[in-house]
Amino acid sequence: MPHLVMEHSSNVDVPGDVHHVLRQLHSVLNDVGGILITNCKSRVYQADSFLIADGQSDEGFVHLDISFVRGRSDDVKAQISRDCLSVLKDAFLPINKQPLQITVNVDDIALEMYSKHPAGTLTLQ
Repeated sequence: MPHLVMEHSSNVDVPGDVHHVLRQLHSVLNDVGGILITNCKSRVYQADSFLIADGQSDEGFVHLDISFVRGRSDDVKAQISRDCLSVLKDAFLPINKQPLQITVNVDDIALEMYSKHPAGTLTLQ
C-alpha cells in the first residue's frame, strides 16, 4: 500500500522512461503524505477501447487512481492529488499534441478491510 493505477488512452504517447514518472509520484506520496516509498506499488495500463465525449475528436486521457489506508487529512490528500497532477502534466503534455484530459483521484482504504502479506509490513507511514 499505497496502490497507484495509471490508465491512459491508446492515442496518448507515454514518456520513454515511465518508471521515472512513477518514481516521481512515489516521491510525492512520501514527501506530502509521509508514505514509505517501499510500500508503493504502481502499474500503468493502456485503454485500447475508449470514448471521450462524442468521439469526434482525437482527444486523449491520462487518469491516476491512488488508494492508501485512511488516516490522512483531506488537506493532505488534496495536496497529493494536486502534486501528482503536476507530475503527470509535466510528463505527458510536452510529448502529446492532441488535447489531453489528465485527472487524479485519491481514495481511502479502510484498514480493517485490507489484508497484506508478509505479515507486519502494513504500516501507516
